[in-house]
Amino acid sequence: RGQTGLQAKMTLPQHLISGSQAWFLPGAGHELALVEAMHRNSLLLGEVMDVFNGIQTSRNDVYVITQWQGAGDNYVAFLRHGQEWLIEREILKPFFESDRGRSRLLSFHPLQPTALLIFPYHIHRQNEQLQATLIPPDVMKSRFPRAWAWLEHNRAVLEPSARKINPAPSSPDEWYCYGRVQALTDFEDRPKIIVGVNSLGDKYVYDDTDTVLASGGTAGEAAVAPFRESARRSPYDLYFILALLNHKAVEYFCRKRGSPFRGGWYARGTAVLKEIPV
Repeated sequence: RGQTGLQAKMTLPQHLISGSQAWFLPGAGHELALVEAMHRNSLLLGEVMDVFNGIQTSRNDVYVITQWQGAGDNYVAFLRHGQEWLIEREILKPFFESDRGRSRLLSFHPLQPTALLIFPYHIHRQNEQLQATLIPPDVMKSRFPRAWAWLEHNRAVLEPSARKINPAPSSPDEWYCYGRVQALTDFEDRPKIIVGVNSLGDKYVYDDTDTVLASGGTAGEAAVAPFRESARRSPYDLYFILALLNHKAVEYFCRKRGSPFRGGWYARGTAVLKEIPV
């Protein structure tokens, strides 16, 4: 509202402010023209790519090793609780988690994992689908005795009575499972784009090292990858999607559609990413 008491008005097309999706409110005529051009003759990213969050252990302080050193070909060593522990390399996966909102992602640069993740699951294929099954206690004890010793040392904080586990373990012997079963197979043998959810600007990194991500939300990271199902093959190359996500028009869309935070940060979680027009 200006000194004259008049207020500028703009008519928005109904499709921007209807349906189940969040309203998209351009602030000026040229913004409306841009949004209309982006949506014209387009599909949504969630229709052509799988957009997903990371895993949730519910006790990263136990499962995630942030400082370690090699201990031969088969083990890594780390210090915790006043002593040195060894963990079998075979049960570890590369892991990325941003440091308290200061994302280490840099568009078009290789991803540098920030930690190692103890992954007590066996991934196998069943009926053409990847499945993740918790490694049984007897196999853990015989095949991964070092990892089992570390988990046993932390059993008090891993028990279901000490943390939220959903779904609940089917047996008391499964106390070392993750807090959620989401995304356990999503990072296996799968190139992807890693997205810095809460970002000051474009942060999209290509990764083909099967690095696992922590669960996002309004912070952390999310991922974009081609669908695994043969019936949902994407018509677009992942490198094309990487270029698209780094385009200024898409950055504008994410800032308008996402949630603003103090200091110029904007969250672009999976709900926002799925609605990006392609």
